Amino acid sequence: MSVIQAIFKLANPLNALILRSPLHGLLSQRIMLAIYTGRKSGKRLQNPAAYFRERADTIRCFTETDRQWWRNIIDGQAFTARVAGKDYTARAAVVSLADDEMKRLLAESYRGMSEEQIRQMIRKPMMLRITLGESPEEKS
Repeated sequence: MSVIQAIFKLANPLNALILRSPLHGLLSQRIMLAIYTGRKSGKRLQNPAAYFRERADTIRCFTETDRQWWRNIIDGQAFTARVAGKDYTARAAVVSLADDEMKRLLAESYRGMSEEQIRQMIRKPMMLRITLGESPEEKS
């Protein structure tokens, strides 16, 4: 585990707390909270993750292939995505990309970071495309 990954592991519970609070604006322009049910445990779980807007109803999220959390939200499983302080019913799909396309999208998403800094943060990158549905506020 790299130093950056160790920092993320320690920071994730604090980030989740902030993202659920009125102070979410400190983080919610770049970090979303995925709230889902564990496939095996059946427990309610949550994971903060950096996101990047593609369209009004679509975001991209990068994670590592060896992480487990994303396996709970793919294959059509609905989950809650808290984005910019609002909860959305969401669905995610893994996007297969060639290495050069993955590098391009990572560099575009993490502007200002060197390729080495990105590689330290995400060693084995994969991309999720998350489609945001209605938020409960919009239904009422």
